[in-house]
Amino acid sequence: MKKILLYSMAVAFTLSSLWGCEDDDDASGTPTQPAVALMDNPATEVEEGNTMVFPVAVFFSGDLDNNVTVNWATEGADTRSGSVVIAAGALSAQIELEYAENDIADGDREVTLTISSSSLPTTDRFGGTMVTFKVLDDLKTFSLGTEDDPDTVSISETAGNLVNELESSAAIDEAIEFTFEVDPASTAVEGIDYLLPNGTTFTVDAGSDDPPAFDVEIINNEMAQAERSLKLNFVSLSASAESSIVPDVANSIVYLIGDDRSIVKIDRIDPDVEINEDTLEITSAGIYEFATLIEGGDITGTVSFEVEPDYSENPAVAASVELISGTSVLYVPGEEQSKPFKFEITSGLFTGSGSTYYITFNLDALTSGNMDEEVGFDTGGEISLVVAITDE
Repeated sequence: MKKILLYSMAVAFTLSSLWGCEDDDDASGTPTQPAVALMDNPATEVEEGNTMVFPVAVFFSGDLDNNVTVNWATEGADTRSGSVVIAAGALSAQIELEYAENDIADGDREVTLTISSSSLPTTDRFGGTMVTFKVLDDLKTFSLGTEDDPDTVSISETAGNLVNELESSAAIDEAIEFTFEVDPASTAVEGIDYLLPNGTTFTVDAGSDDPPAFDVEIINNEMAQAERSLKLNFVSLSASAESSIVPDVANSIVYLIGDDRSIVKIDRIDPDVEINEDTLEITSAGIYEFATLIEGGDITGTVSFEVEPDYSENPAVAASVELISGTSVLYVPGEEQSKPFKFEITSGLFTGSGSTYYITFNLDALTSGNMDEEVGFDTGGEISLVVAITDE
């Protein structure tokens, strides 16, 4: 049944008895000049499906012979306007704001009602000319969140166990089962980067205002990896006899998992040379280069590794390749953590045969001595570069 929230005030009651004296008041405390204001209303919230009512009155010690028009407007979650008329000889009128039921889980909203103008002056005394209240959502909503409820969280793989909560807007009358999933777009891998120790389906007990949390365990593995994403989606709620329960299925959490190790990788290639995916394509003799890189933080000790060319597909090509930078790469603390690797393809390989020859440069034999043990090759695959030499 629709309810009207109205502070029950006997408006026929002599208004002058309610207020203290001011300069423009008569001896009883009522203004001698007419002024319009809201009457005090202790109601500060209204549920969807109900009507919020605010009495507005002319405060005056005499009698009024004319109608008084009062214009009002709302702002915030509700924007509308209107007017009410206080009839001649009457004490007050009512501003009625109806809030219909809807099937949208839009949460509680704040609304401000203001007397925007009046055919008589307004006053900030009594109930004033402005009031703020809340419209309460009557749907019981559930959403997936973390303890701090951000949408995206950057963490280290040393984060350990992450506590996630199914947040509810109100208690429920029966047990409900909910399910979440790991989004297929996630780059983190279960068993390598994370574990779901309790599965993906949980139950909220009847009457609970504090639904149980579920855990995601982040694995601190021994691999050097680029940042990985783990996106958790709230999928569904079980069938319920409570039609007011609505899952916020659009809600999700994204964890960005950073590595606690520095990563050694092949970084960039000469921008003047055409690149086809992971292949450096060469069609003429000359000196070419790519770079090796250590990313993820400054190293604290020496790091060394080998850049080894693999000629197994075309062994004869080795005679036409000169490794200008050699094969050993050494990084020491304090220097730039990117080094060029140069090699030359000699003209003897280009005879107009139309053949294509392949070399693969691999990073290998990483050592960090007894200094910085938190360094590893990039497991994402950026430790090899294929060079395709076409004799056009």
